[in-house]
Amino acid sequence: MIYNVCMSSVWFQSKDGVWVLEIAGSEESEWRYCCEKGDYERAMLLCKDANKEYARYFAGLYADQEFQKGNYLLAADIYCQSSRSFEEVSVKLLLSRNNEALQHYLTRQLLTATQPIKLDLLCSWLLQLKLDRLNQTSAKIEQLRSEEAKDALLFVEEKHEQYVKDLYNFLYEYKEAITPAVVLELLQSYNRLDCCLWFVKEKKKYEAMVEFYINTQKVGEALNVVSELKEDRKNELMRQYVSIFLSHEPEKTIDSLCASFKKINAEYLVPALAMAESKYFAVASNFLKQHIGYLSSNLLYNLYIMLLARANNEKSHNLLMNFFEQQEENQAKDLGVNFDESFGICLFKFLNMPELLTRVYGCLLYTSPSPRDSCASRMPSSACKKKKKKKK
Repeated sequence: MIYNVCMSSVWFQSKDGVWVLEIAGSEESEWRYCCEKGDYERAMLLCKDANKEYARYFAGLYADQEFQKGNYLLAADIYCQSSRSFEEVSVKLLLSRNNEALQHYLTRQLLTATQPIKLDLLCSWLLQLKLDRLNQTSAKIEQLRSEEAKDALLFVEEKHEQYVKDLYNFLYEYKEAITPAVVLELLQSYNRLDCCLWFVKEKKKYEAMVEFYINTQKVGEALNVVSELKEDRKNELMRQYVSIFLSHEPEKTIDSLCASFKKINAEYLVPALAMAESKYFAVASNFLKQHIGYLSSNLLYNLYIMLLARANNEKSHNLLMNFFEQQEENQAKDLGVNFDESFGICLFKFLNMPELLTRVYGCLLYTSPSPRDSCASRMPSSACKKKKKKKK
């Protein structure tokens, strides 16, 4: 005679054959009997198909039982089949200080999670646990190296490599579910800079990539990232970080501006260019020269003449003289001047450049001749009247 618990039946064997006696309505008594004996595993199996609500209830009791025995990993697995709340189980496993069991439970929960908030929470928590595990193995490796325990060291190093691969695979799989800012903050706090850079590239978070390079004192790399972006995006980021680029990589920044930022609105760069080191004034003026034209605002022209004046060399002086000659030609065509005369006067007075100051005053006094007096010399009309009075 054999009793089949799952089928609630008794099997008999006799000379005439095999007989099966089915016990109708005995399921509930079986659950109660197993429950009274503390056999929650069997109780869970008995009602797994017949009554799922009871099965989840007995799963919770079975998981508690294994948890009390210290079988945390098995308990975590059974809790996933129970009716216990996520908060209750996660806190219980957290207090047990068994990160492996907690990680297993969170991973199982992640497979069935659908709400974005819960997905983000689970991913962030799992990421922290994986980083904790990596740091622990890294510390263990350093300890074993100091102890020269070669066999144990080899084993831990292999585990560490597996954990690193697991981290990258996890980030790749759930990169759309987790908040990028949280990932970057965690990776940087755990000093996983290589993984941090990989993630921002994978997510194409270029601003985060630029900030990462700047924070790690690799400003040149940050500038390279900005220079390689599409037109609108790179112009936006250049305006945002140009002051940092110029303070750390002035020559490279100005070369990049001249080569790769031909459509940028140079007016946004005026404060940063004005604060550049004096030895780069001439180079910065070359960049401005590419961007100024008749329709440009006076602001760019003011900065242009200021950079040339402060460069204070023969080439910049000649460029300034050419600039003021062009201003005189503009006035001859009734186009006016492109710079603020008051700014020019203050600038050249401050820098003690009398020749250039004279050219600015000339622009103030100059008036263009009328068409009928086109042959007359170009001088202020007031001066012509004075000459006529002297002849009388």
